[in-house]
Amino acid sequence: MNIEKYKPDMFINISRHSCGTFDFFKAKELIETGRRAARKSINDYKTKFL
Repeated sequence: MNIEKYKPDMFINISRHSCGTFDFFKAKELIETGRRAARKSINDYKTKFL
């Protein structure tokens, strides 16, 4: 509901299935997944709005 009310400039989607509650051993992999998703979102934003 908040996202609909206060639309963000950019939204970074990462699958909720990429890890579980106790998957601490996957930290480096998950950080890299987040970095790739952020880069993609930034590039998409730049091509659409800049």
